[in-house]
Amino acid sequence: MKDKILRCQDCYHQFVFTVKQQQSYHERGWSDPIRCPSCRARKKEIWQTNETYRALMKGGPMRLYSRHGRGFFRKFGK
Repeated sequence: MKDKILRCQDCYHQFVFTVKQQQSYHERGWSDPIRCPSCRARKKEIWQTNETYRALMKGGPMRLYSRHGRGFFRKFGK
């Protein structure tokens, strides 16, 4: 196996997909990456921020770790 040079689908820059990374991806059953490391990090950060926001606004499991939801704290004037 050799290092591969791939092109990012977001920024169109070339990046190296090393033999070690290829083996790691193959062991996990993943396909070759389509984004460079910096675009992957940016996408992950955006995804995590949006996921946290959605969980808080929809009363998901991150909602103040409370089983009562939004209305419970309103009756205390907070």
